[in-house]
Amino acid sequence: HAGFEKLSRSMKWKEAKYKEDNNNKHPGESMSYKKEPWRKSKTNLPLSAPSADLSTMLNGSLACVLGSDLNKIQTNLPVNEKRALDKLVLLQKERHITLKPTDKTGGVAVFNTDDYIKGMESLLHTKFTDSDGIDHPFFQPLNAMEADQMQFNDLEELKSEVKKAKDANIITSEVADWLVPEDYAPGRLYGLSKDHVAPEKWPEGSTIPPFRPVESASGTTFENASHFVDLHANDLVKKLPSYWQDTSHMLRDFEKENERGPQPPGTIPVTLDVTSLNTNIPLGQGIEIFEAYLDTREDKKVPTSFLIKLLQLVLTCN
Repeated sequence: HAGFEKLSRSMKWKEAKYKEDNNNKHPGESMSYKKEPWRKSKTNLPLSAPSADLSTMLNGSLACVLGSDLNKIQTNLPVNEKRALDKLVLLQKERHITLKPTDKTGGVAVFNTDDYIKGMESLLHTKFTDSDGIDHPFFQPLNAMEADQMQFNDLEELKSEVKKAKDANIITSEVADWLVPEDYAPGRLYGLSKDHVAPEKWPEGSTIPPFRPVESASGTTFENASHFVDLHANDLVKKLPSYWQDTSHMLRDFEKENERGPQPPGTIPVTLDVTSLNTNIPLGQGIEIFEAYLDTREDKKVPTSFLIKLLQLVLTCN
């Protein structure tokens, strides 16, 4: 019931804001709402009553939810499939198997946990070759004391930068408190199975596909800092000349191109792939380009310099 009250309040406020903006906005002016995750949950309601249609929908939905007997829902799986699913869950809880998403095929891969751990440990020992032909490890081992000291220093630097921004009235105390966690926390590394890779290209001696490393920053020192930068940069992505949201977007652009005039005979679309794209982007150059696009924002209440400082911390300390 508490969850429904939260939903009901949200819909009432959205309707009220929609009416207000429609009454006050200038012709052609678009409306946009950005959720501010640092704000505490509120319980107040709009002064104006919700429309009859919204009230009917909310009351009917609540009656439907409260009137449902949620304890007598039965599975629609056949008995043998339900038994197999229960066994799978038990094996996962006991750490005999590990389930991870696949990299590109949209499925789920099931591994013996020992094989998964070996595959991830092998990944930690991979190397890259620089322009001079010298091999370097992607990952550097740290002892516990070194790791703790680095994370402590990173958190202190974040505190310092956030304090400067608050003292300069760039951000509010509420945002500052949200940006800085109570304690430092490291990221978590896991692997996505590259099941699209042919077995002959698997690592030598391996019985499973290679993994794509993914570092989860959920719950880490810089999670909210990353979120803050994202909030101020998200709208810029759709303005990039190379932006395609999905395959449908690409096909619509193809149609527009064809409408401009017939293509020369033999014209074909060409795509390319980049190996390890994210890790091969030069860090300094990537930040420079990001900064240039941030400078194109119309609303610069939060200056680019502060966002770039947060971005540097996110990219180099996570």
